[in-house]
Amino acid sequence: MIPKLNIVSALAALVFFFLPWVSIECNGRRMGSQTGVQMIVGSATSAAPSTPQQPGEFRLSERKESLGTSYLAAAALIAVASALLISFAALVKGDKDSERGGGILCVFALAFLLTQAALGFPAKREMEKVLEKQRDPGAEKGPHDDVGKQIAQQLVASVDVKPTQWFYLELAALGLPALILGNALLDRLKARGS
Repeated sequence: MIPKLNIVSALAALVFFFLPWVSIECNGRRMGSQTGVQMIVGSATSAAPSTPQQPGEFRLSERKESLGTSYLAAAALIAVASALLISFAALVKGDKDSERGGGILCVFALAFLLTQAALGFPAKREMEKVLEKQRDPGAEKGPHDDVGKQIAQQLVASVDVKPTQWFYLELAALGLPALILGNALLDRLKARGS
């Protein structure tokens, strides 16, 4: 039963890598999204523009640079793919010892993604860098420089990268094997204590 749950969890987690994980917004308007795979390579899917471009706003479709690479998401993808293979091999062989391997890899993938979420998503950092660079540092200082800095800071603050429901479903799919492993560990500790 446990190898089958590990396979289902790892397969679901692998599928969720191809669904939108984060929504990229500026001033409350959706500019685009990133799947788990796009987060690894630094690309994004641009939202169709519903309103004309505002001054100081930029569109994802106009960007040629990367939105940052998530090495933690890459490590999680490798762990999920490995968990799927190990869980399938454990199911075919009927090997009780290797059935935990898939669950352990899912726990590592979960830890990688939780760490990435805690650190922040790369798209937010890269977009903040781009917005701060838009101001020409070689320009002559003028009487309104402080106002320009304040406007740039407000624009940077208006960019938001939010996780979507698919990212949370990814965490849930990876959390199921973690709960199973935790329960097995508690059972062993209780058996030793008795």
